[in-house]
Amino acid sequence: MCGIAGVLHFDAKPVEKIRLIQMRDILQHRGPDDVGLWIDNYIGLAHRRLSIIDLSSGGHQPFFSADGNLVMVYNGELYNYAELRKELEWAGFQFTTHSDTEILLAYYRHIGPLAFERFNGMFALAIWDKQRQELFVARDRVGVKPLYYTINDNGFYFASEPKALIKYGIDPSLNESCFDELLAFRFIAGENTIFKHIKRLLPGHYATITPDRGMKITRWWHLGEKIRSHAEIKKPFEWFVDTFNSSIKYRMISDVKVGVLLSAGLDSTSVTRVLKNNDYDNIETFNVGFKHKGHDESSLAEKFCNELDYKFNKIYVENGALASYVEDASYFSDEPLIHLNDPHILAISKLAKSKVSVLLSGEGADEFMGGYVRYKTFQYQHFWPVINTGLNMIKKVNSNSRLNKLAAYLSVNNTDIMMLMNGSNIFTNEWIDTYKLYGMNFLPEYRLKTLAEAKTIYPGNSLRQLLYLDQHTYLQSLNDRNDRATMGASIECREPFMDYRLMEGIGTLNDNLLFKGKKNKFLLANTIAKTLPDYIQKLRKIGFSVPWRDYILNDEYFRTALEDLEKSDIFKQGILSKLNVSQLKKEFIVNGQHTTLIIQLVFIYIWYSTYFSRISNS
Repeated sequence: MCGIAGVLHFDAKPVEKIRLIQMRDILQHRGPDDVGLWIDNYIGLAHRRLSIIDLSSGGHQPFFSADGNLVMVYNGELYNYAELRKELEWAGFQFTTHSDTEILLAYYRHIGPLAFERFNGMFALAIWDKQRQELFVARDRVGVKPLYYTINDNGFYFASEPKALIKYGIDPSLNESCFDELLAFRFIAGENTIFKHIKRLLPGHYATITPDRGMKITRWWHLGEKIRSHAEIKKPFEWFVDTFNSSIKYRMISDVKVGVLLSAGLDSTSVTRVLKNNDYDNIETFNVGFKHKGHDESSLAEKFCNELDYKFNKIYVENGALASYVEDASYFSDEPLIHLNDPHILAISKLAKSKVSVLLSGEGADEFMGGYVRYKTFQYQHFWPVINTGLNMIKKVNSNSRLNKLAAYLSVNNTDIMMLMNGSNIFTNEWIDTYKLYGMNFLPEYRLKTLAEAKTIYPGNSLRQLLYLDQHTYLQSLNDRNDRATMGASIECREPFMDYRLMEGIGTLNDNLLFKGKKNKFLLANTIAKTLPDYIQKLRKIGFSVPWRDYILNDEYFRTALEDLEKSDIFKQGILSKLNVSQLKKEFIVNGQHTTLIIQLVFIYIWYSTYFSRISNS
């Protein structure tokens, strides 16, 4: 796992070595083990290495093809590289290292971009073709590894994180036109970012860039098309268990120690259970505990590990340490914190780094197998009129926040917008009636385009459309969180549920194999999870839940941020300038209103207050 960066000038201006080094070294946290740099006049590639496979100097990058024509920087892991090596050897290729980097570049040299169809892994990469004078950049299927870029009249610039582009000199102006999406959906999906001049290459895409300012983007992996063309899975339970076991074994390929990022939920405990089933010993697990019992599941996770004879590690992230981790996580994220447990994942990753260099995660199971409680709203879509009537009666005598949220959601009364906002905390009518944000854009182009695509894959099935939408939006924000929070601690994170064979195959299965049972994920619950202890199977879903309202009201650092909100210039920009921040603060403190919005605003404030100065000082 690594950090990559590069520059291609369009005006034949030579790349400045010092600036490229600064661009590279601001990514030191992504690769503390080795550095590399290659410049040839107007093209320059840079690399920071975190050594995972082939710890020798043979894995040094930039990496050159055997004929010297191709030069590559690569961030990721190619899990099936040993099998691909054999195929290439049969084709006459010879190798000088044991690294997956050499195999990846050789396979690309062998058949070009078609090679990606053969890869099982996570990656973001850039390859310069000297003969063609062409730069090629690509990302893995589901976007586990990031790649950001800027293209303007002067050139093409890319990096693993936006901060490297800003350090190089790219204009860091904020993208105010996307603030509506940031508020309404909590994150900006698709190509756009919070920065006006920085875009992300989409998952499953590659691009070719030439010095004459040409850029062509190609979608090399289309989940919907893979689902349509997939062979029928006749024994889904057996298929799932076999494929998941294979996925785990692939993700245990490493020349360094591997651990597990563990909660007491079905997903990460299933990962851990399969490790034990496959006789992996001396596994270290890592958990975040909370002194607030309503948010803590660490005792159950520890009990489970003890039964497997695995080592359990726990950390509390509270008081003064929490503020520091929030600022660090904001910096590594390059945007205001979205999921609000980023600081805790960063903290547990720093603890884990002292013992392992790779972590396995249970991420992706909910989005592909229907695990979120919020999906149940669409499972019972035909009962909406009855539910609405009941909610109106209950509201008169009960102020339950979950019921109020459901009532607000159903009052949207537009199926498309309800699907788009299924993961939101505040809905259209509230933004207008409560916060007076008239004219707010609830229909971002990328989300609409993805929903339209979902409808062609699953016509007439709103529930599956919702999952497909989440796989291309919400899951991408989780991938960004996991990448930044773990790489911020110089540790690699691997997600077995996001093996492409599982993603494509599950997409073909009948709804009843997903949306059935108390927790859904019927396929998982009736295979691997069925072997888990009852106290795990019956646990109410908590995950990394964090009591942020208490922290904001009672912790000095967060209380100060709350009190200073309207002093920040970011609340004078775009749709944020239309919020009555002073009134919102007062009603939050006195009556506990607007909690979800206040938490979001506090994290926007902290990010904006600390991020740019930290880049300048790095």
